[in-house]
Amino acid sequence: MNNIEKRLILGTALWGWGVSKKEAFLILDNYVENGGLYIDCATNYPINKNIKDYGLALLWIEEWIKINNKKLFIIVKVGSIDNLGTPNFDLSSNNILTVSKRLTDIFGDSLGCISVHWDNRIENKDFKLVQETVIALKEIKEKNNLSIGLSGIKNPRFYYEAMPDLVDDWIIQCKENFLTQEARLNYQEYFPLAKYYAYGINMGGIKLSDEKSVSARIREINYSSKLKEVISTSLQDNQIIDNGLSTVNDLNMAFIFLNTIYNGIIIGPRTVEQLISTFKTWDVLSNLDSNKLNQLKLFIDNLHSRIKEIE
Repeated sequence: MNNIEKRLILGTALWGWGVSKKEAFLILDNYVENGGLYIDCATNYPINKNIKDYGLALLWIEEWIKINNKKLFIIVKVGSIDNLGTPNFDLSSNNILTVSKRLTDIFGDSLGCISVHWDNRIENKDFKLVQETVIALKEIKEKNNLSIGLSGIKNPRFYYEAMPDLVDDWIIQCKENFLTQEARLNYQEYFPLAKYYAYGINMGGIKLSDEKSVSARIREINYSSKLKEVISTSLQDNQIIDNGLSTVNDLNMAFIFLNTIYNGIIIGPRTVEQLISTFKTWDVLSNLDSNKLNQLKLFIDNLHSRIKEIE
């Protein structure tokens, strides 16, 4: 059990939605000052159902780079054609190559990965279309020396069968937390040695009080009182790390940190204070000795089992 090659990736899904431009720049400043390099974005962020904001997050990143003259590793998810929350997408070879060319022109060597975003094709008749998508991604990988990724894929098998020689090359993003691991399991069947990044680890910003977090309000998420009770009790019982794991977010991060499948966690701080808190938790987890890690794993596994019993 270790954190070899594990990294924190700065997510931007709430930029222009729950995060202002000023705060986003401060967050990015602090992230880079603390050694951060990896940024996760998508062509349609923020998905706030405001058409004029389509692509706003990428524009902010572009502006920040011009101001600061810093190199980043930006993961850009392409495919979704609007920011209205619809399942509409365009993963044609032409669109992928066109968008990737534009992104390369804008970000240069700060563009690190082109990732497929939300592919709902599951019928056998769709397989050849998926093949075209994969062929385009392979061309991008080889000609531009970019990584390639998957996110929100309904049928991972198609992507495996389309080009088996890419099996270990994908960067795969999965929503995973105490409540769900389905996405990762679906991918792992076909891509056991791919690189995995977790997102959505904080269960939509769950709070133990009756007050909803900004993230939960935006996404209209509700939680059972029983779930809150189990998590609250676990926090009160936690005697493993003094001044370490004391919040729900700490537990969420520990849950993914301990999963050896994951190479990183996509975080979505709304403020610099939240980012600093995340760095502190990460530092605590990264410096635990093997005995503490084993104790923590037993604690987290027990909590996960209790949560699964009620959900």
